[in-house]
Amino acid sequence: MKKLVFYSSRDCEDCEEAKEVVSEIASEFKVQLEERDVTNLPSGKYDVPSVCIVDEAGEEKCVLGFIDAETLREELRKLVGKVVV
Repeated sequence: MKKLVFYSSRDCEDCEEAKEVVSEIASEFKVQLEERDVTNLPSGKYDVPSVCIVDEAGEEKCVLGFIDAETLREELRKLVGKVVV
């Protein structure tokens, strides 16, 4: 099953707005949403907020860092649409 993985942190000012958009996209495309706190990951792997679509093979395609909500929405729709199931 493909899923959206949302990387955030408690100190991220933009994460709440991004999380709303990511939640909407996950619901729209009926994909699982998983949130991960980057403070528990190796340093420097992801900017926050970041979101990745992960396909059944474990391949990730990501939007890294914060962009405005509408651009994030467009980019996520492209990612979700391009992943082959």
